[in-house]
Amino acid sequence: MTERKVLNKYYPPDYDPSRIPKLPRDKNKSRNNKTFSIRTMAPCNMRCASCGEYIYKARKFNSRMEIAEGETYMGLRIYRFYIRCPGCCSEITWKTDLENGDYTIEHGAKRNFEALRTAEMLERKRLEEEEAEDAKDPMKQLEKRTSQSKREMEMLETLQDVKELNKRNAGSDIVDTVIRDVESRRITEEQQVEDEDARLARELMLSAKRPRLAGPSTSSTSSTSAGPSGSSARSTGPASSIRDLLKGSVRVKPAAAAAAKKN
Repeated sequence: MTERKVLNKYYPPDYDPSRIPKLPRDKNKSRNNKTFSIRTMAPCNMRCASCGEYIYKARKFNSRMEIAEGETYMGLRIYRFYIRCPGCCSEITWKTDLENGDYTIEHGAKRNFEALRTAEMLERKRLEEEEAEDAKDPMKQLEKRTSQSKREMEMLETLQDVKELNKRNAGSDIVDTVIRDVESRRITEEQQVEDEDARLARELMLSAKRPRLAGPSTSSTSSTSAGPSGSSARSTGPASSIRDLLKGSVRVKPAAAAAAKKN
């Protein structure tokens, strides 16, 4: 089986292209015929001049295309297209219009009215007339240049104002960002201090409760062994030191204070 996509071809040393037999040419086709078939679409809305059939834009046709002999625009070729009317099979032709970037209907049909195209043509004519008048009158040219320079200065001033406003907004944004950072840092530090104070208070409360959990026997023996000096020991014991540490940081409830005095 032969290869479907041939990448290399072998030419023998005795290859002579003149010996290859040529295929018979079609007699109906002449060498000077430059027309060839092409699939195209209608360039605009048109109406057939023979039967009145409407042909809308972008309708597809099997057309013939040729180079318009003796017609060029700035050295570029102009092409002509032939189609058949779908209603009466009469021939309709149009050509490329390179000057206006459009197509022109030659014969066989009439182009429908297009408001946008007409408005563009009128605007183009108006601009051309104004340019011609300005070229003739030097005072109008001077006035036009003056108004144009004034307009440019106004635009530059407006642009400068916008730049200054953007700079102000950027500076205010930076200040606001710094203020927010400082405030958040202060709030975080205060929260850390409060957490640390609460932790210390909990530790002190736990250390104050530990001697009471020893039992009544130990407390009675310690009181009897202490004798008359027991009151001074209690006053200088851990409970009094804890009480001194808790002053100003933890409020002792009245009931808790009375229980501590009884002990």
